[in-house]
Amino acid sequence: MTHDSAAATVTVRGDRTILLADTPAVREEYGWESRRFTIHCHTGRIVTGRWAGVPLGPAIEAADFPDDTTHVLATGGDGHRACIEIGPTLDGLVGFVCEEIDRGHDDEFDDDWRDTPRLLSPDIDSARTVRDVVAITALSLTSEEDPETYEAIV
Repeated sequence: MTHDSAAATVTVRGDRTILLADTPAVREEYGWESRRFTIHCHTGRIVTGRWAGVPLGPAIEAADFPDDTTHVLATGGDGHRACIEIGPTLDGLVGFVCEEIDRGHDDEFDDDWRDTPRLLSPDIDSARTVRDVVAITALSLTSEEDPETYEAIV
């Protein structure tokens, strides 16, 4: 479901916990960007859209993620959890506003792509572009740990 972006809050947990929302104070503190993303869905559909929101790099820095952070755990309001390597996440965005979606020639396109807030990054697959994201948490996994054990794909 599409949320009122002004009411949605995303908790970012590192050594500190910060809250992200579409508010003037958050925009001023962490920045606000409008960026285009192309999402390659596991169904074969390619979706291109423009989302506006908080860049993850400054938010991760403010939450003081530990130096040994290897992954982030992104949790959606529906229980969907994706464990994402930290590298691609740094270029990501918590999109609070879906400004535009290219439906292409797809008559069966649903509006789930507009669900916000959404974790977006140019280098992660669609199963990890978590919609209705409520929390982003730093994880420090060993090389023996399987990131998929932290996931719940809904």
